[in-house]
Amino acid sequence: PRVLLPFLQSHAVPLLFKSLELKLLRKVNLGPFTHTVDDGLPLRKASFACIDTLLDSLPSVLEMSSFMPYLAKGLEDKDDVQLLAHQILGKVARVSPASLLASLETLLPPLEAVANKQMKDTSVGTEVERAQDLIRSAVRAMVAVSKVRREGGREGEGLVFFALMLYNQKNNQLIILSSLPPSVVDGSMSHPKFNQMQERVMSKDQLKNLWNSLVAERSGSGGRGME
Repeated sequence: PRVLLPFLQSHAVPLLFKSLELKLLRKVNLGPFTHTVDDGLPLRKASFACIDTLLDSLPSVLEMSSFMPYLAKGLEDKDDVQLLAHQILGKVARVSPASLLASLETLLPPLEAVANKQMKDTSVGTEVERAQDLIRSAVRAMVAVSKVRREGGREGEGLVFFALMLYNQKNNQLIILSSLPPSVVDGSMSHPKFNQMQERVMSKDQLKNLWNSLVAERSGSGGRGME
């Protein structure tokens, strides 16, 4: 890893970031219909899969503040990419909570949009299962975000934890915590947008039950349910 580290940081990761938003659209004539094909989708999926692996093995090569806008776009992409983005979001909550909390305003809307996704009356079989899997994945990501502060450290350790995370990601420059938004210091539960979103989700019985079941599942797996 030490040999590859400079190459990953200077070449591989920047190329990965660029490929995360690559779209290659073309029209396919199907007689009376025209179908749009995105040839960039497989590459975006592969790139997010690489990011997912790096978060497990070499998270230090990722400049998380630069990655968050790409993650936000991934949350609005095709279903397969969204599933990967949800999984990555759960890992970012553990690896770099400060970066996640600083980007909540762009990350929450696509998550809530998926959670509120309505299935068409004509949806059957695998379409219904796929939609349910996507909704479950989005709510699981929300739960991971909601746990950021508590799992970041015990009470009294949270501020030190967030300071260290920012220190590692800002070229050895420690950011003064008093200059940060309250949500970064206190965690997701102090963020008004997150609180509003959670209230809307919990007001719907189906989503509330799903949320509670995922919280129980996460607790049963030691808080590592997104891995």
